[in-house]
Amino acid sequence: ADFYDAFSQVVEQIKEIKDVLIEFKYKYKEFYEYEQKQEDILKDITKNDNFDEKLYLDTLLDLKTKASKLQVQKMKEIHKILDKKQKEKFADYIKEWEIE
Repeated sequence: ADFYDAFSQVVEQIKEIKDVLIEFKYKYKEFYEYEQKQEDILKDITKNDNFDEKLYLDTLLDLKTKASKLQVQKMKEIHKILDKKQKEKFADYIKEWEIE
């Protein structure tokens, strides 16, 4: 019974994590569309005769903040699903989960 219970737990965790990743696939899609628009703004600032340092910085910080918040939300959702031992292993792979 112990093996079956452990196996059932892992199967359920996989399903839950898959659901989280599917949910975030759509959130990332929205983010990437937003990112494209913001990158257009950055290009326009760069092409302009007068470089608007404040607008460039604000746009860049906004992008980085949104990307970071999205990553934190995803990590939090996955973290809730894992047990203590899994969380320790997961911590080693956090770098791979970052938005580039």
